[in-house]
Amino acid sequence: MKVTCSKQFTRYAIAAPKEIRHGLKIIYAEFEKAKKVGDVKGVARLVGYTKYYRMNIQHYRLGFECTDETVHFLSLLHRKENQLFY
Repeated sequence: MKVTCSKQFTRYAIAAPKEIRHGLKIIYAEFEKAKKVGDVKGVARLVGYTKYYRMNIQHYRLGFECTDETVHFLSLLHRKENQLFY
């Protein structure tokens, strides 16, 4: 799959702790190898949406949108802040 990132996600990723950034590198590689979203472990679809998903990285939540062959990373927030974003 092709992976893209929003400008807002890039800002969140830079501000995230080192362990979270390391986890992002691993997840990014997993999505590039995957043929569909279901191939990546730990992905959950957001209730009420068909193309929005989330993934947990320790206490952080990665929010992303998935279309045909593209994954677009949207947000990376602490779990307490993420409730306000969605």
